[in-house]
Amino acid sequence: MKCHWYKVYVSFIVCFLIMGLVTTVPAAQGIDHRLYAGLLKKYVKKGVVNYQGFKKEESVLDQYLKVLQEVDSKVLSRSEQFAFYINAYNAWTIKLILSEYPGVKSIKELGSLFKSPWKKKICHIDGGVISLDDIEHGILRPRFKDPRVHFAVN
Repeated sequence: MKCHWYKVYVSFIVCFLIMGLVTTVPAAQGIDHRLYAGLLKKYVKKGVVNYQGFKKEESVLDQYLKVLQEVDSKVLSRSEQFAFYINAYNAWTIKLILSEYPGVKSIKELGSLFKSPWKKKICHIDGGVISLDDIEHGILRPRFKDPRVHFAVN
């Protein structure tokens, strides 16, 4: 059953990534998801993330995160914003796990009873620094009210 959810999760991520690639973005924005798409294609197989592979190419992930950091999400269409925040959430989650890799294989292994990894301010978005929790519960769920959010970021 767990493997099935991973497949749904990865399929959903890829769907939003593709949506981000094919939607029209204003020329000034120029969001290029190819870096992230390449990493996902190489290092996510059958719903399982190969963190060792991601770690070897962490500089490529960092380049992608820099691209996201430069985006002004306010100029994106609603569907582009949805894809942007989901991609940002998942890319920053991978980055957070890599910060402790090889000692961890899941975000659930980070933090403690009193310090949640989801509340750590690590996501550089729209000129500020926010948490994964801010993206999921402060942006995605209230703004988009889409039940698919659960599968895209959990």
